[in-house]
Amino acid sequence: MGSSPDHFSENGDAQRFDLLRTLVYGLAAAVWLSPLATTFGVVVSLLMIPLGLYLAAFTNERRIRWPIVVAGAALVSLLAVNSDHLLGWIPAARLLGVEGALHWSEVTTFAPLTLAVALGLRRLTMRFAALQVLELGAAAASTIWLCAGHRDMNLGRPRLLTDWAIGQGLDPSDVLLAIGVATSGLAALVLLPRRHGRQAAAGGALLIILSAVGYAALSVWLPQGNLANALPEGSSRQGNSQSGDNSQVGKSKSAGGSAEDDMPFTPPDETPPSKPVAIVVLHDDYLPPSGVWYFRSSALSQFNGRRFVRASQQGFDGDTPKQFPQHEQSLPMAASADVETQEVRMTVGLVDQPSRPLALVNPALLQPTENPNPKLFTRCYDVKSRVLKLDEESGANAEYLFYVRQAAIAAGDKSWDDATRAHYVEAPSDPRYGKLAAQIVDEAIDWSRIKPQFRNSPVLTALAIRRHLETNMTYSMKPGHDPQSDPVAQFLFGNHKGYCVHIAHATVALLRSRGIPARVATGFAVPAENMSTQTSVTIQSTDAHAWAEMYLEGIGWVVMDSQLEKADPDTPKFPPPDADTSRLLADQMRPRAEQGPAAPPSTVAWAVPGFGIALLLAALCPYAVKLWRRLAPLVLPDAVQYRVVFRAVLDRLAELDLVRRHGETREEFARRIAEIVPHMPALTLAHQRCAGGSCESSRLQWRALKDSVDAEIDHAFPCIRRWLALAHPLAWLRTR
Repeated sequence: MGSSPDHFSENGDAQRFDLLRTLVYGLAAAVWLSPLATTFGVVVSLLMIPLGLYLAAFTNERRIRWPIVVAGAALVSLLAVNSDHLLGWIPAARLLGVEGALHWSEVTTFAPLTLAVALGLRRLTMRFAALQVLELGAAAASTIWLCAGHRDMNLGRPRLLTDWAIGQGLDPSDVLLAIGVATSGLAALVLLPRRHGRQAAAGGALLIILSAVGYAALSVWLPQGNLANALPEGSSRQGNSQSGDNSQVGKSKSAGGSAEDDMPFTPPDETPPSKPVAIVVLHDDYLPPSGVWYFRSSALSQFNGRRFVRASQQGFDGDTPKQFPQHEQSLPMAASADVETQEVRMTVGLVDQPSRPLALVNPALLQPTENPNPKLFTRCYDVKSRVLKLDEESGANAEYLFYVRQAAIAAGDKSWDDATRAHYVEAPSDPRYGKLAAQIVDEAIDWSRIKPQFRNSPVLTALAIRRHLETNMTYSMKPGHDPQSDPVAQFLFGNHKGYCVHIAHATVALLRSRGIPARVATGFAVPAENMSTQTSVTIQSTDAHAWAEMYLEGIGWVVMDSQLEKADPDTPKFPPPDADTSRLLADQMRPRAEQGPAAPPSTVAWAVPGFGIALLLAALCPYAVKLWRRLAPLVLPDAVQYRVVFRAVLDRLAELDLVRRHGETREEFARRIAEIVPHMPALTLAHQRCAGGSCESSRLQWRALKDSVDAEIDHAFPCIRRWLALAHPLAWLRTR
């Protein structure tokens, strides 16, 4: 007996789906293995995919119990993971050479692991149809792995995709989103039941439509600044210890890496990840002579008996903006005419959403500006800061020499009233602070050799205190202090271990004990060598920092930050910002005028939204066809009623999975479903007569037959089933 055409068709469909499944498995495995193995290892591992799928089908046909197969695959995986121990049992490097030993390691690790995963996963899905979602999950996970660098705002990963997207004027996040949707659709296509041509085409078309709708929905409904929302609560950096090494980190309790007045004295147990918080695009040439960019977000000048917090009354710290600018906002500046300053203009684009604006010290003006990309930035504003112009020719000593030249300047401001001065000099009541400050100054400075105009200089006092902390304290993320007692006292008079929160509070407490107005500032300290480009600075969550500031007459608040020379060996270090991400953020923020003449619109850039709109319209077309086929009997003439009525009934049956089988005639189909739809044979017979040319039925008669069939369908199927069937846009493709 020969095989029927349907048999060959079914075999062909099965082979095509098996080939497609093998392709998806192979692509997923290649994505997973490419960063872990050499080309040789990846190729050998991919050869295991068809073998694993064949073994799954073979064990299923031979009725080998699935627990045995899965357990065997798990055992092979376990052996593969520990296969490196084989290199210790044989002199592999001596016999095979270095390169040969590497290939041997990959063959014994990745090849059996790939075989085991393919075998076990496919065998499970063959036994439990519901577990086919595992195959979909594996394919989707491979896409996530491919674009894993895109997480944590690493927008330059994978470079092959993002470079092309940026070159075409596209947002890399849109490209990566499209790839994820397409990959998920391809994986779902593999999971379609093995149906015949029109049914498979219908399923494929439905996947395309759903993928298009999903892409459009995600593009529209993802919240603005969604990339920034990936920042974990509290991820921040709070201090550097060693000069030139800003890798020591801390953590605040405030969201998104902001440095707030509730910065804890107890560092976190785990080091938070490093993620972009903001991009600062500079419009003027300037490099901080101190080697660190200080972006202040808050000032803590009120002493509450234990620590320094934000001032609870108005009139203090007016140079620190409390709210984001809604219009042009000027801030008071203390610098007198004889102090040389430089104006530095910049645009700040916030990737995170801190509670207060941050600006380069010392800001003179803030004003809002247009957000060029709401998907990347939560807020943008312009800043003008009046920075002290130091002698850059002095190199690393420029800041120190500046302070020395100001040694005769008094601390504080003559215009302050008694309440203001008392606010900025209030210190802990513990007499040990004053005693230690006096001891530090007396040991560091021989006042008898100092000129009279420099006697009791606030600047020299501050430099002595800073130097004492830098040489005698140890930076530690595990200071071991009792949180219930005074942590600053434990830092200064105990084990001398702490991080930037302790350092800043200790500096301010010692300065105030000498009558010098000082405060704790919080924000971000970015090493100059970490500048992403020559005209932009990327601020990371791990750059959050606390430092001390002192007030000098005619100058204002100046940074007095200690860089501890000693640090615990386990102090974490962080890499500089990702160069590709920083470049992308800066390019998105930089004004069009600085980017040169506007480039002509990219054909691809116009094509992508147009293609999305076309797909959305295509998603509505199946429903339009379905609606027309359902309403045609109401509007078309009597001559075609036999055809459109019969077609409408078949469409409705197809929605409920009542369709003709291959090789089944319409009469046989009608008799098969007669128990469910008793009037279907009569309707089929009437249709056959009219199709043969002897049609005498009127519109009313056809309408009566259709109403009878519709009533029987309504009676046979529950309401929920019928409504779900009605929502299927492509069920009419199954009508035969």
